[in-house]
Order: sequence, then C-alpha cells, then structure tokens
Amino acid sequence: MSSSLLYRLACACALATAPASVFAVDGVVLINQASVATGDITSGDTPGFPVTISQPGSYRLSGNLTVPDANTTAIEITSSFVTLDLNGFSILGPTVCTGTPVTSCSPAGSGIGIFGQAEASAVRILNGSVHGMGQVGVRLDGPGSVVDRVNSTGNASFGIIATGGIVTASLASDNGQGGIDSVTAMDSIADFNAGTGIEVNSGVALRNSANNNTFSGYSEGKSTLLYDHANANAQFGVTAGCTSFIFGNALIANGGLIQDFSTPAMPCGIAENSPTQ
Repeated sequence: MSSSLLYRLACACALATAPASVFAVDGVVLINQASVATGDITSGDTPGFPVTISQPGSYRLSGNLTVPDANTTAIEITSSFVTLDLNGFSILGPTVCTGTPVTSCSPAGSGIGIFGQAEASAVRILNGSVHGMGQVGVRLDGPGSVVDRVNSTGNASFGIIATGGIVTASLASDNGQGGIDSVTAMDSIADFNAGTGIEVNSGVALRNSANNNTFSGYSEGKSTLLYDHANANAQFGVTAGCTSFIFGNALIANGGLIQDFSTPAMPCGIAENSPTQ
C-alpha cells in the first residue's frame, strides 16, 4: 500500500472519530448535543453540560441543545471576545410557565441557558432561541455585551439580562420574573412576563414594545425612553427613577401612565407622550 493512500486513510479515520466541535467553517467552532457529550470544545471543557467556552473566538450551534433538568446551565462563557451564533437553533430546558401573563413556572432552579461571567467582556449572542430554563434564559454580566435577535421565552426568572450591555431586535415573553434587564434595549419586545417588561439602567430604551406584563411596561433609572410602546401592563406604562428623560412614548390602556420617583433636585423630563400626563 502506498504511503499516500495510508495518509489518506489515516486522515479519514481521524475525521470519523473526532468530536463534532472540531468541524469548523471559516474558523467557527460548531457545537451540538453530540459534541457536548464529548467535551473539549475549548481547553478545560469537560464532557456534558455546561459547555465551557474559555477562549476568544466564534462559535456556532449546529443543532438544538437540551439540558436534563432545571438546575443545569447549557453554556458558560468565561472568556472575553466571544461570539456565539445560535444559528436559528434553540437551547431547551424542562421548565413550563403558565398563565397569560405568567403566574407560575415549574420546575424552577439554577440553570441558565447562556451565562457570561462578569470577567467575560465583549460577548455577543445572536440569532436563536432559549426556552424553559430553570432560571434566566440569557445572562451576560460582562461589560460591552450584546444580545441580538434572540427569543427568550418561558424561563423561570428573566428572559434576558445584559447588565453591562445592549439588547437589540430580541423577544422576551412569558418569563417568570421579567422580560429584559439591560443598559440599553432597542427594537425589542417584552410581553406577558411576570414583573416588568423591560428594565434599563443608565442607558436608553428606543423603539421597544412592552405589553401585558404584570407590573410596568418599562422600569428605568437615569435613562432615556424614546418612541417606546407600552400597552395593557397591569400597573404602569413606565416606572421612572431620578433624572430620566421620557419622550414621545405611546402609553395605552395600562393601569397607570408614569410612576415618577424623581425629586425636585433630580427631576425627570417628561414630554410629548401619548396620552399626556
């Protein structure tokens, strides 16, 4: 047998037995249920959940991921400069939320769909769904994080938390404690959540829609709300903290218009909302 044939056979065997995560397109590491079971997606990643992403780079789901219980986290990101493309696939947990809007979620637990640790900055999550997790659907604690085009539904706690970042063009609905909590939220929807639809802190809410939540459509402190829509929230369209600016928003059929916690020394600017207050 020629040496070239032996080489080709060796390569074929290596490919046949390699973990699924090594099959990459343009340097993108692929993740699916089989590669989770194998482990070693990045250095130190042990077989099973959670998948640990400990190196900068691009990662992409090539199939749905299903966690076994409400206390299991699917993906944990410990490195900065990670982009995770859900690629239209879903991360699925066992939690079921009931009520319209939500009144209860069971089983609740500690499991998070995608968890970016505080030291993991500039993390991007995009283009897919997270559903039925025992705690939060997507939680990114590092600065400069982005959640884009993600549907996070039916989780026992919040749909999306980006404590140092921005949420764009995403959906958070039917979650057990709230929809979106971020610095900035743009072009997103938060419906039928227990609690507040969208919370922004020292940032901006722009062109969002928050409807049928059990508390306020929006809760914000030291932030700007521009051209947002709030409809049929049980308590208020907006709950506002000090030195906020609330302009040009449509607040329709909520329990109240704007709950204003500002003070004379730290007033809110409230103008041209419909209906007027």
